Amino acid sequence: MAALAEPPTMAPLVGSVIDNIGMGPYQWKEGMVSSCVWLADGAELLLIGSVTRAMELEWDLTATQKGGLVSIVFVGVMLGNMASGPCSDRIGRRWPTIISYAAIGIFSVLSTFTTGFWTLSAARFFVGASFGFGQPASLSYCLEISPTSWRTFGYCFSGYLFIAGEAYSACIIMVDDPSMKNFDWRWLLIVAALPSFAFTFMAAAFLNESPSWLASQGKEEDAMNVLVKMNKANGSPCARLEFSTAPREEANVLGSFAEMQRDFRAIFGPAMLYSTLVSCFTCFCMNVLYYGGLYAFPQVLSENVKTGSSPAFALLMGALWEAPGYIITYGCDRFMGRRPTIIFGQIFLITCVLAFVHGGSSNNSENEDGLEYYMVHYGYAGYKCFASIVLFMIAFSAVTRPVRSCWVCVNSSTVPS
Repeated sequence: MAALAEPPTMAPLVGSVIDNIGMGPYQWKEGMVSSCVWLADGAELLLIGSVTRAMELEWDLTATQKGGLVSIVFVGVMLGNMASGPCSDRIGRRWPTIISYAAIGIFSVLSTFTTGFWTLSAARFFVGASFGFGQPASLSYCLEISPTSWRTFGYCFSGYLFIAGEAYSACIIMVDDPSMKNFDWRWLLIVAALPSFAFTFMAAAFLNESPSWLASQGKEEDAMNVLVKMNKANGSPCARLEFSTAPREEANVLGSFAEMQRDFRAIFGPAMLYSTLVSCFTCFCMNVLYYGGLYAFPQVLSENVKTGSSPAFALLMGALWEAPGYIITYGCDRFMGRRPTIIFGQIFLITCVLAFVHGGSSNNSENEDGLEYYMVHYGYAGYKCFASIVLFMIAFSAVTRPVRSCWVCVNSSTVPS
């Protein structure tokens, strides 16, 4: 009696192939080239908050106009995020990243030729839109090329690049004027744009396309070529690189905008409405704290609050205090629940804000032996550290579902990183 033939084994999906290949030099190279959008983001946001005082003196700006110069950047980020998701799902992850780098550099340089509030606001709007356009594409790409067990680390990596951007701006501020009283703000904006130009050429020369996106577009041969490069660069013993395409990836029948509409109907439907509103309110509060701090700290450190060092050095230390936050977050993601971490982080942030406000507003804050002096440092360090923790946990909870750029763009305003 003839033996029954065994059914053919179905090839794994692209993500499973990447899991088999594992983490290696390929992901490090591609992640660095693509994720430096976050470095440019950190550099631009810290710098524009720091130089508004110099612009105020030069152009006699009102307090509303000073705040408007920073706020208009975030309006650009929002619109850039909204445009990036559909574009990244349509043309891939590579080109939006390259376009973002180039546009950040170009509009940053154009900012130095402005002659007043309105022209500078227009230029900074497009700077915000530029790195907002690159963030979802970059984040989606890094998560798509990473093995599943490394995605949390990949997300942390973008946060560290954001910190590196802040540190870069703080360093060039220290070179120009550590006291932050007499800036050459045009020179600072040009120097801050240099990394964007450098990474434009690096991305154009070395950045590959996402194999998951290529497979979803029916470009199986191109996807296979990328997987072969990945396998070779990592020196992986993975022998089988063949993959199958999930039914959802074979044809984007609904289209990106229709899929976003379907997602919005689900998250704002009766079953999820309460959770959605709570999450949105929490995200709003944490963004106000985190990004509001990027604007507020340069103002108060250069004018009112004394830390025992130059304001520029204090900004550098504040950026570095964010680094432990991501390490703690990575540990919490591994060993603890995210909800308790978010609750604890928010309670701790309240104490940090109260300590900084009380210590900074006291006349005794300059006394290095006084309680108020230590309250300022406790509040400042804890604020910078734990704001990134809570913000990261909220954002990462939203994007650990299967990656799609249109979804990431909805949540990327909550990423510090």
